[in-house]
Amino acid sequence: MNKPEGTTRTRKKGFTLVEMLAVFTILIILLGLGIVAIQRIMVQTSISHTKEVLSVVVSAIDAYEEDTGSYPSPNGSWAYTSALLSALRGNNEARSILIQIDEGQFQSSSNGTIIADGFDRATIYKATGRVGGGPCVVSAGNDGKFGQGYGMNDGGVQYAADNIRSDQLD
Repeated sequence: MNKPEGTTRTRKKGFTLVEMLAVFTILIILLGLGIVAIQRIMVQTSISHTKEVLSVVVSAIDAYEEDTGSYPSPNGSWAYTSALLSALRGNNEARSILIQIDEGQFQSSSNGTIIADGFDRATIYKATGRVGGGPCVVSAGNDGKFGQGYGMNDGGVQYAADNIRSDQLD
């Protein structure tokens, strides 16, 4: 079958609209997966940094207790770490351990100078907050909420799922 002259189609070089849409769709999916992975890595890094900070603070509290015979006790209930920090900085043994924490972790707030966690949020402390007794320093974790059990009037202690507690460090 012969086609009449002048009716043959020549294919132009380039991509069709469908091909371009397919490429853009694939790129958007890959970009979305990459962003999720990066966010997950950033949260894990903040958790790791928080555990490091809490570990150093607990070491300073233990040094304070060895030196004075008691734990620093701001007020017997959960409190921001500003009162704890004052007590630790006033003790030579504890102060020498606290220098392991980057100065950026000591932040001014309406509650005084506090020890911030890896998420740049305040941590809280209780001299008898550890399961089984003893001191405990707590970070609110990624969501910034401490959960129940950290206030003066809370009945049972129900910690938020992503709280990072010094008595539960790996």
